[in-house]
Amino acid sequence: MPSVHEQALYNVIVAAQSLGYDLDQLMKTTNAGIIGNEPNFVADTADKRKIIEAVNTAIIEVKSSY
Repeated sequence: MPSVHEQALYNVIVAAQSLGYDLDQLMKTTNAGIIGNEPNFVADTADKRKIIEAVNTAIIEVKSSY
């Protein structure tokens, strides 16, 4: 069973998709923001790769479900 955080992330992505967001662009923007330490993106250096993988996996799961 997914954690509460995983379920929350999944539901936020579903909501973004229902609002018409381009999920591929969302993934690219999120990855770039995390890697580039952009303002408003929060990720400890040691966890960046794990966070990016989690976001990408969740977006891919949502895209494959709809």
